[in-house]
Amino acid sequence: MEGPVTRTKTREKLLFLRPDEDGREIATRTGNQHPVAAEGRRLARLGEHGGFVRDRLRLLIFGVPTSFASEMERGTLFLFLPVFTGIGAILYFSTTREPKLSALLSALTVLAGCHAVAAAYPRLRLLFVIGLALVSGMIFGKIETLRADTRMLGSEVTTRVTGRITAMSKDATGGWRVTMDVISTQRPSLRYGPDRVTVSARSMPHNLRVGDGLAGLVHLRPQSGPVRPGNYDFAFNNYYKGVGASGFVLGKLEKVPVAADTGLLAKALLTVANIRHQLTQRILRTIKGEPGDIAASLITGQRDGISDDTNNAFRLSGLSHILSISGFHMALVAATIIGSLRAVMACFPGFSARYPVKKFAAVSALAGSAFYLLLSGSDVAAQRSFVMLAVMLLAMTADRAAISMRNLAIAACITMPSRRTKSSDQASRCLTRQPPR
Repeated sequence: MEGPVTRTKTREKLLFLRPDEDGREIATRTGNQHPVAAEGRRLARLGEHGGFVRDRLRLLIFGVPTSFASEMERGTLFLFLPVFTGIGAILYFSTTREPKLSALLSALTVLAGCHAVAAAYPRLRLLFVIGLALVSGMIFGKIETLRADTRMLGSEVTTRVTGRITAMSKDATGGWRVTMDVISTQRPSLRYGPDRVTVSARSMPHNLRVGDGLAGLVHLRPQSGPVRPGNYDFAFNNYYKGVGASGFVLGKLEKVPVAADTGLLAKALLTVANIRHQLTQRILRTIKGEPGDIAASLITGQRDGISDDTNNAFRLSGLSHILSISGFHMALVAATIIGSLRAVMACFPGFSARYPVKKFAAVSALAGSAFYLLLSGSDVAAQRSFVMLAVMLLAMTADRAAISMRNLAIAACITMPSRRTKSSDQASRCLTRQPPR
């Protein structure tokens, strides 16, 4: 016959007691007793709950400043800079009204002046530094909004669109999704039409390349917001991607000649986009079926061909992050380039002994990672990973530690203010700011 099971319970309240408060029982021995007795003990402990809350509040009020001062003594104050800068960016994207750039710049100037005046008061200067970080995050968000300045379609319309292809991909159902820069609209001609649209088509002309012209009858719709508060906001995301409308093709698209971009950067991006499209098509021709779509997503970031069932299976298994070009892919590219170059240079001892081959490899890896960023479609996750990798590689070229918390803080300062926080309020501001067509 088994005896009563005995276990040890430690009251969490005692972990927050001062050293002079000793002589209390830290652990109690309890066994399997009657449920009524256990309920009586629970009610008795409720009377001590008020003291536990007071201890927690005391720890919060006095412990946080102490911990912050300890971090200052360790010289890690710089690590808090991206935290407050990111909070400032979140505050900007959470406002219901569009803040004026002049007001933000005025606040930044006042805080900078106060920081310079309060030279003899270190703690007061610290508060001004926190204020400068918050306002700087809001200014970065404002600059990102002004940089996008996307024309958003105000109402549904059916018109004949002539545009230049910037991206195209084939989905799981066999249809095509094409992103075009709008050159002209006819019948009716939109007075304030979007500069870039994304349309769905059942078929496409043969031998199309990125940069070719297309024309056809298209039904355009305004960007849809979140289905319910807190859901994914397509309008907000597409505003910062430059896409002002989406729709579908009525009939067939025709290949038409259009003028090519004359800028050097535009030609370079067009060349990379064509390489990406051709590489994706070659993968799909070599690996048939959905495995080819998964392989293409791992290399070029084209995920449109993966079915919903497969995407759900990846999500349920916790492996959906593998399909997104992110840190693992960037690190793999950089490590391959650095390892290969250093192995080759090691075959020439005279050259390796005279020149910093490690820095040469780091610079080459940075260039290769930048090319892979463009080749993968420059998704947000890939941009974050590239920024972190670039900071590490630049630290290697400057003879600094590549892996450190300071490098992480620098990468966060670059990444967080320029990335968009999903907010339906910001999307509505972007939509209502533009005049109707």
